[in-house]
Amino acid sequence: MSKAQAKWSADGSYVPPIDVHTEAKHQIIEEYIENLIITLVGKARYGERTFTFIDGFCGGGIYKKDNKKKF
Repeated sequence: MSKAQAKWSADGSYVPPIDVHTEAKHQIIEEYIENLIITLVGKARYGERTFTFIDGFCGGGIYKKDNKKKF
């Protein structure tokens, strides 16, 4: 995380900008989970019928994105 701790307001009046490394981390996690679900559900002969994912490192759930930054 950057030097400044992200703080989300309960009323949505402040949404922190997303850091480049955070955006890259979200993409990696998204691709990993997608492949995990395909492996668990789609490839097994009797694939899993339920899947529970618990995010223990979640933040405020929303960021402002500067479209100029690329990772």
